[in-house]
Amino acid sequence: MHIGILKVDTPPLPLLVQHGEYSDMMIRMLDRTDGGFSYTILNVENETLPNNLDDYDGFIITGSKVSVYDDVIWIEKLKALLVEASHKNKKLVGICFGHQLLAATFGGLVEKSTRGWGLGVASFDVYSHKLWQQPTQKKISLLTSHKDQVVRLPSGAQCIAGNEFCPNACFQLRDNILGIQEHPEFSPAYLRALMNIRRETIGEYIVNKAEQSLLRPNNGLVVGGWIRHFLNPF
Repeated sequence: MHIGILKVDTPPLPLLVQHGEYSDMMIRMLDRTDGGFSYTILNVENETLPNNLDDYDGFIITGSKVSVYDDVIWIEKLKALLVEASHKNKKLVGICFGHQLLAATFGGLVEKSTRGWGLGVASFDVYSHKLWQQPTQKKISLLTSHKDQVVRLPSGAQCIAGNEFCPNACFQLRDNILGIQEHPEFSPAYLRALMNIRRETIGEYIVNKAEQSLLRPNNGLVVGGWIRHFLNPF
């Protein structure tokens, strides 16, 4: 199965050498749960988009430091691509910014959260148990780093998981679109390093509290498997 990784950001330079690109993290996440995918990395920030959608079985959109409501040319071009890909019934998966972009593209609403930063390890209730959600979980804990949120889902979308802080943490639209606000592709080491770089911007108290939460286990491996099963059903 051939997946296009729509890369919409690059980690801060001090972290890049040790942890790799966000596209590298996506590949590690998918391949550690069995392998079998091939990939093309598309640098959307440089307006590198697929020439032929039929060359791909699906796409996964990475996180980004920009917001989906920012006035950025490549965001509008990417939205148009996602609509076209959906019409061709390509599988579309979005992580963090990608989750928000899928929601905004197909009729949802994204805003800066009045609750502030979601940061560290967060736990969510799982509201559905679909075939791709194997193994099944009633709750999941995932690494998180975001200030924007999906505050209204697209019409017809089903909320898959959420909590009081982030009610729309995961959604599915039709059979081919999946959005996940959190970061199953991150490692705790990467998130800790990223938070420390942003410590002054985020705030000392919030970062310190999030660092303590990183001591808790997370279900990134499980949710990585869910994404794999969603892209390539049993």
